[in-house]
Amino acid sequence: MMAWTGRARVHTDRTRPCGRRRGCRRPGRCDSVLTMPVADLDAWVERADRLAATFAATAARHDREASFPHEHVAAARADGWPALAVPGSLGGAGASLHDVCLLQERLGRGDASSALGLGMHHMAIGSPGPAHTGWPAPVYEALCARVVAEGALLNTLASEPEQGSPARGGIPATTAVHRDGGWVLEGRKTWSTWLPALTHAVVTARVERPDAGPAVAAFVVDLSLRGVGRDPTFDALGLRATASGALLLDGVRVGEDALLHLREPAEQDPRGPAVPAWFQLTSAAAYTGCAHAARDEVARFCRERRPNAMGEPISTLPTVRLRLGRIDGAVRTARLLVLAAARAWDEAPVAERAALLPEIGTVKVQATQLAWQAVEEAMRLAGGPGMLRELSLERHWRDVRGGLIHPPLEDLHWLSLGAALAEGAGGDGRAVL
Repeated sequence: MMAWTGRARVHTDRTRPCGRRRGCRRPGRCDSVLTMPVADLDAWVERADRLAATFAATAARHDREASFPHEHVAAARADGWPALAVPGSLGGAGASLHDVCLLQERLGRGDASSALGLGMHHMAIGSPGPAHTGWPAPVYEALCARVVAEGALLNTLASEPEQGSPARGGIPATTAVHRDGGWVLEGRKTWSTWLPALTHAVVTARVERPDAGPAVAAFVVDLSLRGVGRDPTFDALGLRATASGALLLDGVRVGEDALLHLREPAEQDPRGPAVPAWFQLTSAAAYTGCAHAARDEVARFCRERRPNAMGEPISTLPTVRLRLGRIDGAVRTARLLVLAAARAWDEAPVAERAALLPEIGTVKVQATQLAWQAVEEAMRLAGGPGMLRELSLERHWRDVRGGLIHPPLEDLHWLSLGAALAEGAGGDGRAVL
């Protein structure tokens, strides 16, 4: 059954098992829920390509100025993109991780900064899933209602200057104090991607306990509340249009229901393995799209470059074709890795998904490395002109490097895999069967 939401056509029947999905490797055994129907996906791909063209039209200017692309946000909202990963039962498109990654890769071809901004929102909204894992049901449902009706945008903000990378186990300096039937938040969050456009944020904070060490809490914060400040300054090498500045919390009061969880610092996030899976694969998809754009740009350059000593385009040279093939192969491999991992996640029974995290982390590390290698090779192939802003290669080269610093960080991931293998717990590949 189809229902019109005023923004996009979405299916309201979300009860069919994934085993009915074409290509599912677990017919009769999979307890996943079918999300975006295949019949809708082609239309979403066309919409992604149109939105990517909108992104691309002004991406270079925003990169030069380090300005925020408000028109990108407006175009995404007008076409219903914030509701892409909202469960169908709550009025959204209910897109699966695979389908979000496929669309993220295409958006990344237009502008890595804006694709990454949308991807952070999809991760925060999509990872809880129809069961709203780790969220109080009324809070998640109310937020999703605003996403569908108003185009609300959410990001998870955990990074802080004092803390270093949250992936290395740091405890937030941002504090949360329980007072008068609610919580008061004080602190500063950095790397707040798409900060000017955000309406809400999931914020981590330290909670001091008199008889124990500090606990780590997570709150969903409406950014229209008093005491919320934004410093979107982001003077960076790449991804300059993300406005990944600082969120300032100065005595921000939130209700009891804003608390998502309270845990020991060494404990896993109660929101479960979906959080790293969605974050790692959707971000890797955006960077793969960035590499695809560089691939197309250097191929166009080679077709048009005609040195007067040759009389023919340099694309006719066997050595150039060999290098173009390497670039294309790296992009194709990165895309295949991301989409295969995302499909494996979607098709796995929920209880078995955590076992896929080593594979998903490996895919993120390898795919972002391949994307970076492809753009690096494109820059070298173009030579001096690749350094000029009249080509987009230098922007893609700067942007794609962002994928290398997203968790899992390469050293920590290889160390984790190596430690498990050294202790006889390296796994036998059964998780992906």
